[in-house]
Amino acid sequence: MASGRPDYFGTIVAAGKYDDAYTPIALDVDGFITATMKGAYDAGLKTIAVDSSGIMKANLSAQDLDFLTVRPAYGAVDDDIDGKLIADATESVIFTKSGRGVLVGGVVRWWGGSSKARLRVKVVIDTNSICAVYTDDLMDRHITKPNILPTYVIKYDEVNYAYVVGISPGITFESSFAIQIYHELGMNQQVNWELYWALVP
Repeated sequence: MASGRPDYFGTIVAAGKYDDAYTPIALDVDGFITATMKGAYDAGLKTIAVDSSGIMKANLSAQDLDFLTVRPAYGAVDDDIDGKLIADATESVIFTKSGRGVLVGGVVRWWGGSSKARLRVKVVIDTNSICAVYTDDLMDRHITKPNILPTYVIKYDEVNYAYVVGISPGITFESSFAIQIYHELGMNQQVNWELYWALVP
């Protein structure tokens, strides 16, 4: 006649190897195994952190991926459409915006009174001037498409004295962007603009 306790009453001790010895694996009060996970960092190990729900967060940009697509989280597009009479040989800030975001694009236009195109549209990103080229110099260099330089020529009509300079899209800024105008047209000049941007929400 068989005797003894059934197999399901057996006690099993699980152990993990630490260095050259085996150490029993401890359980919490509910019988769950609690583990501290570590990952290699340089020549050592660092504990892998979890959030308040016990979920591990992964930094994908730090992984060995073939490529990573990142979509900037920008808010709704805003605009400024206005004009101003600007004195000759005087630097004038026509627009400034604080915050972090991206330029969607824009145009600056002027016409009448002078066949000269000695007007420059300066793009200032985070207080740093990144482009300050006169319109006639842009035309001489055939900068007539966006994203070659921050500014480019859209219209250059020396017969009707009509000029339009575009502002390239996709320029990001961390603290502010501004647009400045300077010209040597020999008179006060009306300048109009349309600017479009989006800030990080």
